[in-house]
Amino acid sequence: MTTPISEQNKTSPVAFADLGAWNLYFLLKLYLFYSGSIGFHFLENIAFLLFLIAPFRHKFLYQIRQVIVIPVGIALLYYDSRLPSFEKTLGQLMNLADFDVSYLMELLMRFVNFKLIAMLVVVVFSYTYLKNWIKFTSITVGLFMYFIILQYYPTESETAPKIANANNMPVTKNSQTYNNPDEQLSQFYQKESQRNVDFNGVELNQPFELLFLHVCSLSWDDLKETGLDNHVLFDKFDVMFQQFNSATSYSGPAAIRMLRASCGQKPHSQLYSAADSQCYLFNNLAKLGFGHKLLMNHDGKFANFEKNVRQDGGWNVPNDLSVTTPLIQKSFDGSPIYSDRYLFDQWLSNIGSTPNATLYNTVSLHDGNKIIGNQSRLNSLESFHPRLLSLLNDINYLFEKIEQSGKKVMVVFVPEHGAGLKGDNLQLPGMREFPSHNVTHVPVGVRLFGATKRQAQTLNVNSPSSYLAISQLVEQVVEKNMFGEPTATLAEIVNTLPETDFVSENDSATVIQYKGTYQMKIDKEDWIEYGNDN
Repeated sequence: MTTPISEQNKTSPVAFADLGAWNLYFLLKLYLFYSGSIGFHFLENIAFLLFLIAPFRHKFLYQIRQVIVIPVGIALLYYDSRLPSFEKTLGQLMNLADFDVSYLMELLMRFVNFKLIAMLVVVVFSYTYLKNWIKFTSITVGLFMYFIILQYYPTESETAPKIANANNMPVTKNSQTYNNPDEQLSQFYQKESQRNVDFNGVELNQPFELLFLHVCSLSWDDLKETGLDNHVLFDKFDVMFQQFNSATSYSGPAAIRMLRASCGQKPHSQLYSAADSQCYLFNNLAKLGFGHKLLMNHDGKFANFEKNVRQDGGWNVPNDLSVTTPLIQKSFDGSPIYSDRYLFDQWLSNIGSTPNATLYNTVSLHDGNKIIGNQSRLNSLESFHPRLLSLLNDINYLFEKIEQSGKKVMVVFVPEHGAGLKGDNLQLPGMREFPSHNVTHVPVGVRLFGATKRQAQTLNVNSPSSYLAISQLVEQVVEKNMFGEPTATLAEIVNTLPETDFVSENDSATVIQYKGTYQMKIDKEDWIEYGNDN
């Protein structure tokens, strides 16, 4: 509460009010801003500070101010927090009604920051003890001026380009320079709108089965966090994309982007509008003679995922899930999650003489899942490692079974997005509101079973890549007759795959690689540096 003028020195020609307890509010926000946990809208915060210390001598005006400032302070903190818009947050809160109670409690505990609470207790006690000797309002105003100077007149070290860890930053051949991130983003989408993979004139001379393993919630960062990045499965791929960008951190948009892989990357706002027919993998694979199947280890109802696949992605076939499939987990909304291994066996046994392209989607790694059985007491973060190990073992089992069968199969392993297992300074573990590099940098691998000439070692694609490269790889495997009498080596095909600069996007946030750093824009806010601490 601000201290009324009547209790201050009336001899002062301009008797500004003391901030009182509001000092704690501003000092905490400045600390969070300094640590990168929140944004800070200087103009709005200065206006609020001036309103708090304005010399209202009339008692009625002072009381009115005391009523107004609390909701204004809360709203301003929310505005600075980089949380989704209030309307979007309200919509997400409506979804909480579908969540399991145990998952709601788990999410609540993630929001509890014991370090911040401890610091807040220390600050409150220090303020209470020292406020009679120290003018905290002067300190708060001084810090405001300091941060304003830094904001508009940065030091030389802050204006120098910041280079992210070279091991995590993709190397691109694009040497063009841009004046600002907005210009780069605009040019990116203009270039992408002109790119596509042409399947016309390509013939399927040697039929083979095509399987897309679309895995929810797995990034390179998650693999390293669990120590499973050295799992034996990753040594069995013929091609590994080391810098693949899923371009989004949510399942529905990821499925649409993957199923429209034959055209360049579109803005998020265009995903739910019809695309050109040549963009849809369904259309292009049908031209080659592939039938289509959809198999998911879940019901596909949450967030209209199956609708996204069938209507927006153009993969319009029903889920071929058998009701006899055993359950292995329960989802965060209580719906059943079925055994991947059982479904792999089902898929393999149904391979016939006519080639099919199957989209297999698994949510076995989704946040909030509960393992059925001995590990049911683990929360979803604790159970991520055993769930991931089980999934990788199941896919390895599938690889062994395909090899034993002698069938000709092309497997494309492509995660939708990461789990955000580690979290960062803007997002709690398991949260994916912002499509950071850690979340959208996913491990993508391709294996050709029964190909005429197999690579002795895995070919690593180290250039920035996305879905267009998958589409072209499929087209080239068919055109170069890799399962018959090949007219090119796999290495030659891989060397011609298209690059795609790093741009990831959700409905309210965009992250790009700009001048050696990752930059994020939320709605119409300014760009901020984000995700460069890898």
